[in-house]
Amino acid sequence: MTQMPKGEVMLRTKDGQRQLPITHENFYVRSVRLFDDAVAGRGQPSATGEDGVKSLSVALSTLEAAHTGRETPIDLRI
Repeated sequence: MTQMPKGEVMLRTKDGQRQLPITHENFYVRSVRLFDDAVAGRGQPSATGEDGVKSLSVALSTLEAAHTGRETPIDLRI
């Protein structure tokens, strides 16, 4: 994954294959646009506050495991 997506999407069926049209969009620009839309009441952001809390929990448990050398549980409760 990069900030500027690349590539193509091919549809393969029994009748052959064809390229599907896709629009490439900078991931950062997309994230900011979706956040702005959500704040304005037009949809939801790609990541919620709950997603952020869970991500932080994984990062903190990983850090603790790295420091202690032991398996560390991850608390995903919100």
